[in-house]
Amino acid sequence: MKTAKLVTVITLIITAGSHVANAATILEEVIVTAQKREQAITDVALSVTAVNGDVARAMGIEDTRDVAMLATNIDIKGAGMSDANPAITVRGIGMNNFNANNNPSVGIYLDEVFLASPAMINLSMLDVGRIEVLKGPQGTLYGRNATGGALNIISAKPSQEKDGFASLTVGDYEKIKFEGAVGSGLSDNIAGRISVLYDSQDESFHEYHTASGSKKNFGGSDTTALRAQLAGDYDRLSWNFTASFMDQDIVNSPFTAVGGYWDSPDDVFVTPCQGRLADCVNTLGMDVSDRDGDPFTHDFQESRADEMRIESDVASLNFSFSREFGNVTLTSITGWIKQDRDFGENIWSTNLEAFAVLHEEEMEQFSQEIRLSGESDSISWMTGVFYWNDTFKSDNIANSADILGLLAGVTPVIWNNDQETDAYAVFASVDWLLGERWKLTTGIRFSSEETDFAGGTDGTIVDPIAFDGFVGVELGLPAGITIPFTETNDSTDETNTTYRVALEFRPNDDWLTYGSVTTGFKSGGYFGDFTFDNNELEPFESEQVTAFELGAKATLGGGLAQLNGAIFYYDYEDIQTFVPSDLGFRLDNLEEAGIFGAEIELLTSPVDGLDIRVGAAYLDTEVDSAFADYDGNDLPNSPELQLTGTIRYEFAINDGLSIALQADGKYSDETFRESTNNPWLVTDSYTVLNLRAALLSNNGDWELAAWARNVTDEEYEQERFTADIIGQIVALQGNARTYGVTLNYNL
Repeated sequence: MKTAKLVTVITLIITAGSHVANAATILEEVIVTAQKREQAITDVALSVTAVNGDVARAMGIEDTRDVAMLATNIDIKGAGMSDANPAITVRGIGMNNFNANNNPSVGIYLDEVFLASPAMINLSMLDVGRIEVLKGPQGTLYGRNATGGALNIISAKPSQEKDGFASLTVGDYEKIKFEGAVGSGLSDNIAGRISVLYDSQDESFHEYHTASGSKKNFGGSDTTALRAQLAGDYDRLSWNFTASFMDQDIVNSPFTAVGGYWDSPDDVFVTPCQGRLADCVNTLGMDVSDRDGDPFTHDFQESRADEMRIESDVASLNFSFSREFGNVTLTSITGWIKQDRDFGENIWSTNLEAFAVLHEEEMEQFSQEIRLSGESDSISWMTGVFYWNDTFKSDNIANSADILGLLAGVTPVIWNNDQETDAYAVFASVDWLLGERWKLTTGIRFSSEETDFAGGTDGTIVDPIAFDGFVGVELGLPAGITIPFTETNDSTDETNTTYRVALEFRPNDDWLTYGSVTTGFKSGGYFGDFTFDNNELEPFESEQVTAFELGAKATLGGGLAQLNGAIFYYDYEDIQTFVPSDLGFRLDNLEEAGIFGAEIELLTSPVDGLDIRVGAAYLDTEVDSAFADYDGNDLPNSPELQLTGTIRYEFAINDGLSIALQADGKYSDETFRESTNNPWLVTDSYTVLNLRAALLSNNGDWELAAWARNVTDEEYEQERFTADIIGQIVALQGNARTYGVTLNYNL
């Protein structure tokens, strides 16, 4: 049924693309750097979705989680126990754990610098010049862990011309946001640009019941960011130096309690406390499910509610330069980022808060890439070297609340991690022109990585008797200390070779067709959470993907529409995911999965002032594993059907003013949220619709817009999670409806 719906949607898209002969507007050419050089998006033999900074602001894209609205076959969720570490999945491949010490599967690049941790991808979008979503493994030019794809965020750059903007937003939940930038030439060869952001929201979407039964808000969120750039442009030398700082103090969205295993008739316990902790308390009469059916209200202990915050400081430096030597160009990208972060989370989201966790984390990374590129009449080429170092340190404490006085004697569980990774790579890519209509691309990358990890869990229990009655029974442990001490000091090293071969054919100047075979890998590592046994600290291996893709890009009606499509099959091996261990769970590798999918996208302007972008995608995944609980399952975070659309109509009302009406939205199918395909952990399908209406000057100087996001107030879940010990099912909600007005002024 869903496949039939997709065929219908694709037919409509193709039909729309074929009826553009009477269109009045030629589409603006989109320039991207998906292959680390400037190209028209129609000349790139990859699946790429790109928008410029103005469009991103009009769509309300404020952080990487909002990027999911742009493209199909992409899912972005809060990962694991909170939304502090969002996980991006593209075409079924994504990070399937919730630890900040592990690299994401979809590479996030800020001005060509890879972000090491999912904790870093919460960085706000400050003065964005362009956003590019690259689908499929990027194993040659990008390298590090880009098995699913890459998200390129390119900042607006200084220029000799004076330019800039100021944007002021006022919205509900007492939101005030100001973003602005100004830049100009400072001398004949040097230009500068300053960008600032202040984003304050005094009220959270979430509230909790106090002991008296009243409701209290979780509090406000504040983000402040500053970026300064200097750029030089000489005869054959150009360079850019960027320094930025961001400070965040935001609410860590709590989970909503949606039920527990005790709701199932197949999971009945004869006597109280002869099973999971949640069953015991439920039997004793405490309701641990949501009290009033509102997913944005919770039954928190007030002392724990104050801990549900993310406080983060991020500083970064980036220096890039490019020097031409005849037909050869030398490019260097140097990046340094340091982030300190404290945050609290609670997997219960009820007054049964037995496991409230506080984290203190320090992350630092340094990278250096040097590449040479050149071209002649028949070939263009690029080769380079890459060095990487990152460190991650964390101290974590899990406090057990006093539940009915039963766990008053349980001391905190403490664990810590100290990890360092060094990586080296050499790479090369060559485009071979084979006559006027054919081009062959070949690329290869050799990578070497070493990771040192030290850490473990101190779970000493002062009074284990009460704890045994709950967790010990579930785990089948003898009486006594129920969580043993774990510790490791270990290292791993590995090498990997990835490649890409793509053949392009242009039947005419308006069509590009291509076929490609691409490989990628994601590094192995260590489980950075609390552990019950030393075997849970054993390293997991790297995962590999081989992607086969056929695609086409067609310019229709003499530039009046653009139609892009692709079909693909992935052989996905050594999949990193959670598997059972003797006492709890650990990160390990499943054997393999097959991924089949198709995508289509249409951009057109059928009449003057009307711009339309629509997309549809289908995805089918299946795991092949020796673990019975995984064999034949779907990959998590991989909805079968997704649809996206943006429509904007702008028309003049007099010589000086115009009105612009815009709607954008996304439909996403239901999907499993973990690899065992637990039926409790399925998020339903949802549709999110955003609306915007603006009054603007015809010369583009200013705009006054009223907007609403999630205008239908759709209640949807972006994550579900459970710990088998607890038996509690919790969900992380998508954002509620918001509305406001924005005033934009352009220099």
